[in-house]
Amino acid sequence: MKKLLLLAIVCVVAITMNAQLIKNDFLAGYAVNGNLEKGAYASTTQDAVTPIMINQWNLAGKTGTNDQSGVNPTVVDPLYYTNYVDSGKDFAINLLKLASGGRTSIYSLASDNTYGAGTYYLAFIFNVSTASLTSTAEFLSFDGNYTGNAQRGRLTLKGIDDLTYQVGMGDAGVATVFNSTSLNFNQTYFGVIKITIDGAGLGTSWLYINPELTSTEPTTNYATSSITGTALKSIRGVVIRQRSSLAAQIGGFRLASSWSSAIGISGTGVKQIQRNSNNITATGNTIITSESGSLKVYNLAGKEVLSSKTEGKLTTTLSKGLYLVRFVSNEGNVKSAKVELN
Repeated sequence: MKKLLLLAIVCVVAITMNAQLIKNDFLAGYAVNGNLEKGAYASTTQDAVTPIMINQWNLAGKTGTNDQSGVNPTVVDPLYYTNYVDSGKDFAINLLKLASGGRTSIYSLASDNTYGAGTYYLAFIFNVSTASLTSTAEFLSFDGNYTGNAQRGRLTLKGIDDLTYQVGMGDAGVATVFNSTSLNFNQTYFGVIKITIDGAGLGTSWLYINPELTSTEPTTNYATSSITGTALKSIRGVVIRQRSSLAAQIGGFRLASSWSSAIGISGTGVKQIQRNSNNITATGNTIITSESGSLKVYNLAGKEVLSSKTEGKLTTTLSKGLYLVRFVSNEGNVKSAKVELN
């Protein structure tokens, strides 16, 4: 009876979390160094002539050097952030520093108002390697147009010196509000953007950086900004932008309608199990994958500490402790797990 009760509780928790999770497979099905965009919109008009290319990344339909310059972004190995449920999942997007202009890529979610008035959360992992010291650059936002023509709730950054930068939230016609705390280049951070929209275009955005990963939403945010105009009546896409003023990697996306579902923690504090953490174990200082392929090992700060081929067992010289392992089999299957070496 106790086992049945426990199973029922676990099922209820999983159903509740998944009901609030909108999407976390933004980067599923890619291969390392593959192109991000799978389609391209010919215009920004949302109609039968320019139908939605749903549930995939596309080149935005807004023409001009600020939106269609440079090359198609590529996907790279995933980013890691300790205790985040989608740490090491799938892949990350490599945002190149362009010679000039910009490139807007949109993940098209809906052609209607499915994600209309309400509150939404977008969790993500990011690592910025360089940013302009003379200009700001937004690189992640929501869009009220599935072709990529109405970005709102814009995550923006600016370089402070050769080692640090600042991030903040802004909007069209609204000055970006930056947090005075500096972040370090080449360091991985975890972020959550929260927005509320009223269905007519108005709302508010909040930014959280490295919040406590608990089911309780923080009372203090990193930055906040108003959402103005009529462009974001509903969320129809998520946008990333390559710019001439920054270089970064970003991934680990989770879009949800609650804080706990965005970070992968249930209301009872139970962490959602990662789907891709399986069949990788460790004995002593040996990592066991049971099949041939290649693996990369990261410490809990997200730094790569080992990259090697394996025939199924790999003996390492790493220090004792917990590590994150990403394994790609010779058949192309990708798995990841947390292991303890001793």
